[in-house]
Amino acid sequence: MSIWQDIQSGLRSLIKARGFSVVAIAVLALGIGANTAMFSVVNTVLLRPLPYHQADQLVMIWGNFRSLNMMRLGASAPEFLDYKNQSHAFSNIAAFQRAPFNLTSVGTPERVNGARVTGELFTLLAVQPSAGRAIIPSDDSAGHERV
Repeated sequence: MSIWQDIQSGLRSLIKARGFSVVAIAVLALGIGANTAMFSVVNTVLLRPLPYHQADQLVMIWGNFRSLNMMRLGASAPEFLDYKNQSHAFSNIAAFQRAPFNLTSVGTPERVNGARVTGELFTLLAVQPSAGRAIIPSDDSAGHERV
């Protein structure tokens, strides 16, 4: 038998059992669609590198107190300063803390998500702000005007 005869035989079988064919094709379509959607999510979240220069060298430092069942704790300001001043394992260290802010202008204030960051963050990530200037390490000094 040639491949053409196999295809014709398969089509005849599908036509004879229309109900089964419709269900089988629908299940295959749903499976392929779900698989494509899951791969898109996995690719975006896990496989694609972060959009930063040398993203494979970025790390995040967490603290853990296993005895108190407290995991993934951020560093306090004194701990951050200790990491920054005493660590020789990192080429640069920056800190951030997610925080909500009130954006005010003409009209009603709007609540927006943002972060408090140290002056090294933009340099560490090798990114430029879309408007204005990036904060710099000297902006972190006490008594410096808020930017």
